[in-house]
Amino acid sequence: MYVILFVGLTLFFYYVLYLKKAEGGEDESAIMLPIARFLCFSGSVAFFAWMLFDLDPLYWLAVYSVICLAFCFQAKRKKAILLCMFLFLYIARIPMTEASILAHMNEQERYACVHDLECVEVTSSVGPDGAYRTKVERYDVDTSVTWYGLFSIGLMDMIGDDGTKKTITSVNIGGYWIDL
Repeated sequence: MYVILFVGLTLFFYYVLYLKKAEGGEDESAIMLPIARFLCFSGSVAFFAWMLFDLDPLYWLAVYSVICLAFCFQAKRKKAILLCMFLFLYIARIPMTEASILAHMNEQERYACVHDLECVEVTSSVGPDGAYRTKVERYDVDTSVTWYGLFSIGLMDMIGDDGTKKTITSVNIGGYWIDL
């Protein structure tokens, strides 16, 4: 289903940027620089491919396309529109779901969150006798993510089997989690 939607969006952007004639009979391609058309096309297609298929390099291709478009245009009005596009790309990367904080915890070596409701904390140490010891603790997890537009805050409350409580707070700025 996503592939069909992606192909449809690609064809739409190709039609709008390369094939569509202006209403006055002039060819729009004569008005817009060829490099600007290419940057608009690649940026739009890359952004929607990132949204549909969750491939991070495509997001950065869209961001670089918007930055390069800013250098193509000289008018201040067009640069303001591009600044709004860049702000939109920035906001689109900030997560709004609890799955993102769990994915962030899984990226760390200390926690493994296999299910949405529980996580395992793995700690390793070397004892006084030189033996390598690994300790595993299971926690019930309650997560919440609050989205504030330009950033989001994720809370992860963990309650252990023995009743110990831990709260992990992280801030997401531009798609990157920072533990507090």
